[in-house]
Amino acid sequence: MNFNKQLNNYNEIKTFNNYLSKNNQLEHFDNSGELENNENQLNNLINSTKEQITKQYGAIEEKKKEIEEKDLRNTAQDNEIEQKQDLLTTRDRMLQVIQDKNIYKKKIIYTLLSLIFAVLIVLLISYVMFLKKKK
Repeated sequence: MNFNKQLNNYNEIKTFNNYLSKNNQLEHFDNSGELENNENQLNNLINSTKEQITKQYGAIEEKKKEIEEKDLRNTAQDNEIEQKQDLLTTRDRMLQVIQDKNIYKKKIIYTLLSLIFAVLIVLLISYVMFLKKKK
């Protein structure tokens, strides 16, 4: 029991010494102005960090605007490309239709020419046969 009392007294004394040393340190800070100096340094650091954040935010906003402008430009170019592709497809189809019409016209012309030659040949054969019958 006696030992426990001594141990408790020792712990109390140690706690009291710690308390006094902390108070002495605080008084030392108060007396030397280090606390105020540290507070000023901390405020300066906070202000400079705020300024850096503001600058970085401004730079980010500028990049965002640039990206938006480039995105709008790309969208406009994509629309132009689609329009030109549609126009090209339309012209290609028109060319195909014209070529089909030309092929059809050529077929008609060749058919008419062959009919004319056939009629001429029939007339020539008829004339030759008619001449043979007369002789």
